[in-house]
Amino acid sequence: MMSPWERTRRIGSLTGTETADPQVTCVIRHAYHGLLKPYGRLFFTNIASPNPYRPLIEYLADWVLVERSDDDIRRLCRDADVAEDRVNIRRDETGLALLVDVTR
Repeated sequence: MMSPWERTRRIGSLTGTETADPQVTCVIRHAYHGLLKPYGRLFFTNIASPNPYRPLIEYLADWVLVERSDDDIRRLCRDADVAEDRVNIRRDETGLALLVDVTR
């Protein structure tokens, strides 16, 4: 069993990536610098901008979406002291979500 203090090779999901930028930067920084072993990978998603369903989701579900562009994600990672060449971003098949893969 892994000690809670050991670093890991993979973090499969981050929560809180759809909140305000300072909190997201803090979460990325902690996961990247505090939890990953060298060559470890961090995966997370974010709703992509623009999202044509945003008005419907916010009105019917009362869910405020925080959409981000590729540049927004790169800025958050840069603010978390992650080198640009360590960040890989692609969209899912629907084009509605950014799939982010960060390698330490």
